[in-house]
Amino acid sequence: MSDLLRLLIAPLVWLAAFSAVYGLQGFGCATELNDVIFAGVPLMRAGLILVWVLTIATLVGILVWLERSSPILEWTSRISRITAWVAIVASVWALFPVTFASICS
Repeated sequence: MSDLLRLLIAPLVWLAAFSAVYGLQGFGCATELNDVIFAGVPLMRAGLILVWVLTIATLVGILVWLERSSPILEWTSRISRITAWVAIVASVWALFPVTFASICS
């Protein structure tokens, strides 16, 4: 794998997840999925929380993979791990409002 991909994979996953969560929110509000209840929980909130949890799990998996693999250029190892940590923190911080905030108001 190229070192450029090592540097960019975690921020790109975060970017895709951020776009997906808020895109799904807009789609759900437009189609009134927020009114559908599944097992006592609004279906749209459950879906958004699932995407959030899967994003964090994916980013942790990427971080573990970065720790275990060796790059072609040594300096990219440390920077790629830093970008992975930044993506994890950004995902937790930017997407956790799906757990409690009003979705379609």
